Amino acid sequence: MTRRGYTFVEVLLVLAVLAVLAGLAWPSVLRFRDEQAIKDAAERVRSELDRTRFRAIDSGLAYQFRYETDGRRFIAIPAEREALAAPAGTVTQATSNLRVYAGEVAEGLTFEPAPGAARVGEKVEADWLAGLSDVSALQQASWSPAILYRPDGTGTTAEFRLIDEDRRYIDLTVRELTGMAASGRLRKETGLWD
Repeated sequence: MTRRGYTFVEVLLVLAVLAVLAGLAWPSVLRFRDEQAIKDAAERVRSELDRTRFRAIDSGLAYQFRYETDGRRFIAIPAEREALAAPAGTVTQATSNLRVYAGEVAEGLTFEPAPGAARVGEKVEADWLAGLSDVSALQQASWSPAILYRPDGTGTTAEFRLIDEDRRYIDLTVRELTGMAASGRLRKETGLWD
C-alpha cells in the first residue's frame, strides 16, 4: 500500500524553506520599492519643470520654478507678476489666466542644491503666491533661487538633487539654451566609512 499524502513535519519543512527564501528576498523588494519611489518623484519634478517651460511659452510671460531647500515642496509661478498688476480690486483677463502650481514629493524625499552650490534660502512674497492654497506656509518656506523660463523656451542653467533618507539621489538639471530638464541616474552618496 502506497502513501498518498504528506506528514505534518514535511509540510512544516517546506514552509520553513519558503520562509527563509522570503526572508532573503525581502530586503531586495524593499530596496526596489524605495528606489522606484525616488525615480517616480524625480520624473514628476522633471515633468513639472518642463510644464513650467511650456507655461512660459504659452503665456508669453517668464515663469519661475522653485523648490524648498531641504524640504519637499516646489512651486511654479509667473516671474513677471508685477507687469500684469491690475488696479486694486480688479481682475483682468490676463491675470485670471495665469497658471500657478504647488506640489510636493513623497515623504522621506527632500530637495538639495547641487554639491558645491550655496544653500541659499529665499522667501517669496504672498502676492507672488496668489492662487495657491496655504499661502502663509509657502511664504514661510526657504526657497531655492528661481529657475527662470522665458517665453522663447530658454531657461536658466540649474542643477539640484532629489535625495532620500538613505542618501540615494537623482540629479535634476535644466539647460539654459533649450530650457529642457533632465534627470540623471539613481546614485548613492558615499561617506567616509562606506
